[in-house]
This record gives sequence, structure tokens and C-alpha cells, in this order.
Amino acid sequence: MPFFVLADRTRVKQILINLLSNAIKYNMKQGLVEVKCTENTPGRIRVSIRDTGAGLGSEQLAQLFQPFNRLGQEAGGEEGTGIGLVVAKRLVELMEGEIGVHSTVGMGSVFWFELPSVAPAQLAMDSCEAAESAQSRAPRDLRQHTLLYVEDNPANLMLVEQIIERHPDIRLLTAVNGTSGIEIARASRPKGRVLPLYHQADQGQ
Repeated sequence: MPFFVLADRTRVKQILINLLSNAIKYNMKQGLVEVKCTENTPGRIRVSIRDTGAGLGSEQLAQLFQPFNRLGQEAGGEEGTGIGLVVAKRLVELMEGEIGVHSTVGMGSVFWFELPSVAPAQLAMDSCEAAESAQSRAPRDLRQHTLLYVEDNPANLMLVEQIIERHPDIRLLTAVNGTSGIEIARASRPKGRVLPLYHQADQGQ
């Protein structure tokens, strides 16, 4: 079952990368990292990252979100600045969320964050009704155009599919990455220009 949150996509990716990096970096050899997404509280989606590392004591937990505090890991072999969790906490709070941790010495830690949930993106008209309505209005001799849409975000892809269903003169082809997009383009050989589309938040990275 997919979950949807009201949040900035780039910020959520940054939070996930930070927590996953820590879970891997401070894990034990051959350790486990587990990611879960649940709705424990109505209207809130929780993402949990569990590791099987050394765990944190009560004193370390009290200092966890202090800037430049690496909790005694300075002498270890892993690099770090001690600000990653501080940044993650600030990003979560800016999106009206909450972040925390449960940890047991010798058994590992579970870092989690919660964000407000939101309904999946939908058009005002149900997609099936839109498709049937568009087909009933379409002239039989209507010239059809082919559109290839490359998108790795399922919510964006779903929304575009619903929009295109309203246009019987457009045949939609989809791909989830550039490699498969090129393969589909070569196979279908659509006429016209290829226009690259970018997410505004991803530019400059």
C-alpha cells in the first residue's frame, strides 16, 4: 500500500540519505538495515530505519541532536562532521514533522521521522470516467500522437496518466528511467522532437 506525505521531495530524500548512511556507517559487520513505512497515528506517516549496530546509551541519546557532537566516534575510522542529524531534524520540523530515536546498547537503533499524510494526487474526475468521456467525444478519424514520459516518481506518473486519459488523440508511453526511456523511444520511433523535462528542485545538483 503506497503512502503519500505533504512534504518537499528533495528534503525528504536528504533526510532518508542521512539516516540510511548513518545506519550503514555505524552498523556491525554483516549487519542489517531495515526500512519501514507505517501509519501508526491517523494523519501521520512514520518512516523508520532500524540498524543492528552497537546502539546508544542514555547519555548519548541526550546529546544526539547537538551540532558537531559525534557521540564519541571522533576516534573511530568513520568520517563525519556531527551535523547530519541536526540538519535532518531541522528539515523535518520545517515540514511540520517530528523525528526521534529508540535505541538499546548492544542491540541497535531505530531512527524515525513522521510527516503529515495526504491523499494521492487525483483529478476532479475519476480516471476511468475521464477516459470513457474522452473516447465518446473523440472523432473516429482523429490523428493520434505519441507521448513518451520518463518519470521515477509514481505519484507524478499517476497524475500524468490521468491527464492524458482525457486526450484520446495522445498515446502515452512511460518509462521509469533514462535507459528504458531510450529503449522505448527507439522501439516506438515517435515523430517530433525530444524535450527534456526537469524537476525544478533537482536543478543544480
